[in-house]
This record gives sequence, C-alpha cells and structure tokens, in this order.
Amino acid sequence: MMRAKNQPLNPVRNTNIRNIRRAQKRAHHNELERKRRKEIKFYFERLKNTVNRIDPAKELATSRRKILTKSANYIMKKEGNLHLIKNEILAIKNQNRLLEAQVKSLEMKNIALTEDERRILDELDQDSSKSSELIESDDE
Repeated sequence: MMRAKNQPLNPVRNTNIRNIRRAQKRAHHNELERKRRKEIKFYFERLKNTVNRIDPAKELATSRRKILTKSANYIMKKEGNLHLIKNEILAIKNQNRLLEAQVKSLEMKNIALTEDERRILDELDQDSSKSSELIESDDE
C-alpha cells in the first residue's frame, strides 16, 4: 500500500500526539490561572487589611464588594483632600509672592531712609557739637 506524500504515517498516533499537546496546553493554562487567582486573593487580603485598619470602628470589610467599595470611598476622600491641599499650597505660594514683593519694597524704602537718616544724623551731630561748644563757652 502506497501512502500519499502529505498523508500521516499513523493517524492514530498523530491524534494521540495532538491530544497530549492539548492536555499539556490546558494544564499549563490551568496552572497560570491558579497562579493568577492566588495573586488576586493575596492582594485582596492586603487591601482588606488596609481598609479595616483605616477605619476599624466601622463594620469590617469582608466581602470583595465591601472591600472595593470602602477602598474606592477612601481613595475619593483622599483625592478630595489632595485637591484642597493643592489649592492651599497655591494660595500660600501667592501669599509668599506678595510678601516677597512687600519685603523688596520695604528694603528699597529702608535704603532711601538710611541715606536720609545718615544726613539727618550728620546734621544732628553738627548741631549737638555746636550746642556743646556753646554750653562750654557759656560756662567759662
């Protein structure tokens, strides 16, 4: 019996090989799926512990729905706080800019006053030395 060029040698053997490959692929897929589920369970457990630690006074989150709901609420609350803090920081930065401008203005005025004060002090020194001379001459 002659076989065709592309015809398999033993159709039963090829079917067995295909079944073995399918079983290996399925086993590999099942292992990956078990690993994925185990990882999800681990992170849900961590999230549950975190959520229950954040608000221990209230009912403990045990179901995945409660864990996710509490987590989402907590995140939204923190986002709101973050928004308020960012606005506060912007307001403080604006206040700082205004204060820096006022400081510069006062420094400039101080420089001008300092020059005027020196001139006035010099005049006062001259006047006081004249007064001292006059008082000394009156005493004699």
